[in-house]
Amino acid sequence: MENIQVAVFGEALIDMISQEHGVFKSLVGGSPFNVCRAISRQNINCLYMSPIANDELGKQIAQMAKCEGIDAPFVGKSNKPTSLAIVTTDDNGLPAYTLYRDNIADFDISAEEVIKNIPDDLALFHTGSLVLVPEKRAFLLQIFEYLQTKNIPISIDINMRKLGTVDTDDYHQTVITLMKYANYLKVSDEDLAILGIESEQQNYCQSLAKTAGISVIALTKGEHGASLISQDFHIDGQGLTPSNFIDTVGAGDTFFASLLSYILRNKLQTQPLTVSSHTLFESALNYAQVGASINISREGCQPPNIDEIKTVASKLNIQI
Repeated sequence: MENIQVAVFGEALIDMISQEHGVFKSLVGGSPFNVCRAISRQNINCLYMSPIANDELGKQIAQMAKCEGIDAPFVGKSNKPTSLAIVTTDDNGLPAYTLYRDNIADFDISAEEVIKNIPDDLALFHTGSLVLVPEKRAFLLQIFEYLQTKNIPISIDINMRKLGTVDTDDYHQTVITLMKYANYLKVSDEDLAILGIESEQQNYCQSLAKTAGISVIALTKGEHGASLISQDFHIDGQGLTPSNFIDTVGAGDTFFASLLSYILRNKLQTQPLTVSSHTLFESALNYAQVGASINISREGCQPPNIDEIKTVASKLNIQI
């Protein structure tokens, strides 16, 4: 492992993926936990800071963390249940989620306890997805304000979901408020459309980066690739679809984890995205897109390691 440490807070859950004949296959998932796994596979120390339930499904998650070399200090901390997601995919392999999130384990912790366990030498704190809800707004703001006092960068993937039990306007406003604390932000074209930004998305991201002081925004656009955007500059990348396409579950998580890992490993966090840093960040974007393309050639979220990404990039003559 490299001498870099990342902390992740957010849901770990069980994805129940629909198969033929009404059968479901269970896989460990949850966007933040997927990011944690993917970063660990990039030879970076990753600390998973959400509680893991003391039930049978929680034990599966804990075993996964152990196998991936993830430090999880709150294993078995909660007697509340593990969250579930029912995942169906359409003919294009695009997933849809039905979430079961009432009174669940990964929310069963205080901000003070999270802060107490944040290492002083942390390189990055990542969160997002299902924790970006109104009931956790004050919780996250307390953590973000602490991180800012320690000059620890924050990455956020908003990863919008349809949450039937949450007031939609309040949910959207919470996401907009919290994402402005990010140093590194990931949004998809679908995320922005849910927030009411359906056109001029790149201009919106550039304006957001300027007003909120966000270093880099990654805008993903499915098969149409992705862009890295700052207040001064943007880089566009083409989508990579493997010949053995399976599904897109965890593709965005793998993309962002690969991007963040590349930035940290190459110390790009000291270089804002400008014209002069174009080549460096173009390589970072290429690296992230190759990582995501490998993931979508596998069922569910199965992020690649460094060697796999380098091998595929070399075969495709992609500069990383």
